[in-house]
Amino acid sequence: MSYKTPCSPVLFWPKSRARDTDPYQSARRTIADQHGEMPRVESGDFDMAEFFKANSDAVLYYPVFSNSCGWWGELLGGSAKICEKISVSKDCQLMVIVGDKKQEASDKKTQLFAAEIYPTNQFFKKVAAVGVTVSDMLATESGTILALFSGKNQSKFQNFIESTGNFYLGCVGHC
Repeated sequence: MSYKTPCSPVLFWPKSRARDTDPYQSARRTIADQHGEMPRVESGDFDMAEFFKANSDAVLYYPVFSNSCGWWGELLGGSAKICEKISVSKDCQLMVIVGDKKQEASDKKTQLFAAEIYPTNQFFKKVAAVGVTVSDMLATESGTILALFSGKNQSKFQNFIESTGNFYLGCVGHC
């Protein structure tokens, strides 16, 4: 999928990750193939909400590495949405994120919700009745799971999560 935008593409690459690795080089090549130019690279302290305020038409590529947790936390409170996932290597995926110019949450749009849950059979049996599906999950060292759900009714999902003793983290975008 190619993205047409007047802004150059931007790749966030954490300072803690080396830039002379195959995933980094593959990420840059993939982005260059889609946009026709190499991405600008950001690293260090990164506030996604501030980034999209300053670069409303930008396309941000955000890497998610295996064994990482809570990557979508940076979207909370922002006006961004994840529009694609690109596999760069077996250990790295790029999340393609764009600013959401329509900040109003429509009941007709499928939304992405983040929650920290205690994984039990009973929870997973009940979650489908709320009208959401599990989109992605990451295990934490504390035994919980950071999960990404897709659904249409934020308040119903939030009430369900909190009533089961889990933690609702917020709406992180639309799909």
